[in-house]
Amino acid sequence: MKIFKQIKALIPEPIKIPIRKFRSWKFRGFHYPVRPYSANKLTRIYKNLDTYGKKQLTRWLRYCAGSQDFFAFRTRATNGLMLQQVTEEYADYLTWLKTKNIKKYLEIGIGSGSSFFINNIFIKKSAELSIAVDNVSYDCFGDQLRNINDKFETLRSLNRSCTFKFYQGKSDDFFRQNSEKFDLIFIDADHGYDSVKSDYDHALRALSPNGYIIFHDIANEYYPGVIRLWKEITGSGANVIEYVTKNNYCGIGILSLN
Repeated sequence: MKIFKQIKALIPEPIKIPIRKFRSWKFRGFHYPVRPYSANKLTRIYKNLDTYGKKQLTRWLRYCAGSQDFFAFRTRATNGLMLQQVTEEYADYLTWLKTKNIKKYLEIGIGSGSSFFINNIFIKKSAELSIAVDNVSYDCFGDQLRNINDKFETLRSLNRSCTFKFYQGKSDDFFRQNSEKFDLIFIDADHGYDSVKSDYDHALRALSPNGYIIFHDIANEYYPGVIRLWKEITGSGANVIEYVTKNNYCGIGILSLN
């Protein structure tokens, strides 16, 4: 028995790693997840997020927001909002977005609702109507519908002057019954060529005269359908802006009808 006590005395005590709420900690090369956000905490955190400068916004996206995959999306925090956005690209896009007067917003394909949520924070000063469309078949977010509903609940508390609607179903079905004209339409649903081309054609008919259409994954080699369509658009001489990082993992494309 004595020998066991002597051996135990030689074994160092386990290192205690601090875990801070809503932050990601890096310790000896390991990345630690942020904790899930409650609706009340989201309300406090995001009340003034749209006032961040690009540098501060980039740091927040990288270290605090939470990503589905910290390696792929160049972040230091997993979980949290479970964003599927490359930090630098998204910071550039949001910085552009907050300068626009977007009254009616539509997003096709929202995953867990995180990008839809953040996008709406950056248009909250002008937004009157915001609609999300998704068939809720994305199985990598756990309870996808609950995650979406949580984001909508928080958005309604953040911006009571805007009407938020969620259409659960296919984008083709949504556009058949839609009569609205939108100032900005974000396309991020099925990434096959035929599907994204269909969403694009529908979006052109549902866009206001000086509106914008946004495409996600314009440089992502895993989605050649999106790359093909974007090349067709840029090759036609359209007025476009691209936010693409050096590794070309995702890419955000903006088509302007101005």
